[in-house]
Amino acid sequence: MGHNIYRWFFVLCLQCYIVYLGAHSHGPSPTFVDLEIATYSHYDLLGSILGSQEKAKEAIIYSYNRHINGFAALLEEEEAADIAKNPNVVSVFLSKEHKLHTTRSWEFLGLHRNGENSAWQKGRFGENTIIGNIDTGVWPESQSFNDKGFGPIPSKWRGANVCQINKVPGSKRNPCNSVDMVNTHGADMFGASLFVNLPPNQAFSLILATDAKLANATFRDAQLCRPGTLDPTKVNGKIVSCIREGKIKSVAEGQEALSAGAQAMLLGNQKKNGKTTLAEPHVLSTVNNPSEHGRTKPSGFHITAMDDEPIKSGVTIKLSPARTSFGRKPAPVMASFSSRGPNKIQPSILKPDVTAPGVNILAAYSQFASASNLLADGRRGFKFNVLQGTSMSCPHVAGIAGLLRTLHPNWSPAAIKSAIMTTATTRDNTNSPIQDAFDKKLATPFAYGSGHVQPDLAVDPGLVYDLSLTDYLNFLCASGYDQQLISALNFNRTFICSGSHSVTDLNYPSITLPNLGLKAITITRTVTNVGPPSTYTANAQLPGYNIAVVPNSLTFKKIGEKKTFQVTVQARSVTKRGDYQFGKLQWTDGKHIVRSPITVRRK
Repeated sequence: MGHNIYRWFFVLCLQCYIVYLGAHSHGPSPTFVDLEIATYSHYDLLGSILGSQEKAKEAIIYSYNRHINGFAALLEEEEAADIAKNPNVVSVFLSKEHKLHTTRSWEFLGLHRNGENSAWQKGRFGENTIIGNIDTGVWPESQSFNDKGFGPIPSKWRGANVCQINKVPGSKRNPCNSVDMVNTHGADMFGASLFVNLPPNQAFSLILATDAKLANATFRDAQLCRPGTLDPTKVNGKIVSCIREGKIKSVAEGQEALSAGAQAMLLGNQKKNGKTTLAEPHVLSTVNNPSEHGRTKPSGFHITAMDDEPIKSGVTIKLSPARTSFGRKPAPVMASFSSRGPNKIQPSILKPDVTAPGVNILAAYSQFASASNLLADGRRGFKFNVLQGTSMSCPHVAGIAGLLRTLHPNWSPAAIKSAIMTTATTRDNTNSPIQDAFDKKLATPFAYGSGHVQPDLAVDPGLVYDLSLTDYLNFLCASGYDQQLISALNFNRTFICSGSHSVTDLNYPSITLPNLGLKAITITRTVTNVGPPSTYTANAQLPGYNIAVVPNSLTFKKIGEKKTFQVTVQARSVTKRGDYQFGKLQWTDGKHIVRSPITVRRK
């Protein structure tokens, strides 16, 4: 028994690390021998740290031998630190779990299957375009993977049977191993969540979790309904009021309430959750209320006590029938859990880039997993589930990028990204500024980037900010990376940093100046015309700063024509230090509006 204990302790010390080595020397069309050589080079590299190639083979769980050069391995923290010191290693980082997410949110984005002139129709529904997918396993039999009506695999596909959409038994699809994700963030599109399995309008007594705690439970643990904190003699047959602990998922509270004999649960938000409410597969009837209990009357309840009094233990509650709401306003609202800027790695690049639907999304689901993903939950066999998270936004944006790629096959990834960013909106469906999940607060570019995606406008952006591989490499030079690492990213071809380059001059569809002094700064951008001949005029706004665009008019005579302009920004003597200010640069020809967010902080 003691041996087993130590063995498990050892296993728990290991974590999955991704060791990234840059580009392969074999190019984009490797032979079988090339792939074998790449894999064995990974064994040799890790073997030099672990002591033998055999130990390396045991530790490596995946060799990225085709498109990117690297491997995933179970390592101790010290071993990961040692291999990171190798000059051939670009970076080493912990592997993170990414969950598959996919709903009717397309209609919210303005896309209609039977429409006549939407991005779906213009982009031919992405016909003959390949979209990569970060894969954590699929349920092949799901209707989400039904390929009825699909044509053959595009001839341009070079991935053999990896990621091939017609190679999984049952659905004829196959999972993909890796992809470069667009940086997106979730938008809260819907309101209160309900999971109801009780007859409506039946009265129950409410008890606060803190009034129902066991003697040995702390106030905080009971408030969050952590396991083993509720007294069944106090909870049985009642509705228990808990505070949600998780930011994105919070279903364990319901399991504790159910174990203690509760009939239903009122789940209140913490301050960090704001007014974001989530539709989650709770194990008992649950209403997620934006406010903590004791503050407001929750939507979806009928309370027989005085409505203007705080909710207390002993009040009588009835659950109203569950119903589905459409056309909620305002929407979108930025979700509380959505990651926020500024960019900690490179503050001169605004992140996120855009926002897209990411809350209460209907997704294909494993029929082996329980509805709540809790081990104690016996409900299985669900073909779909409602999920949320930043990663849910990614399939929406990837789909839009696929439509643009189909319609404009010669556009670069940077041009596609620019089209999506410069046509995004910062207004909700009431034509007001997008709100944040937190009361009395409007969202900023640090929450939504350029704004909420609009595919119908992205297919015809007018102008794009394009980038080449050399532009990216020069950006790495300006960011202080050494030439060996930069060359590793350049297919192991030597790249020499030459000339003067500034991180602020990367031809990105946004402008960010995180450390502006009183001296004026001028940044350069180049736009490419992708529309008809036209003349664009500039309008730049940045409260508290002087800002000028030169030239402020650009005339294009043909598609593909490029024009360069400069933007000069200067802080005023009265401009407050330390706080970010947000503005915009907008080019318009009367039809197209090409908008870029401006984010500036005076140091």
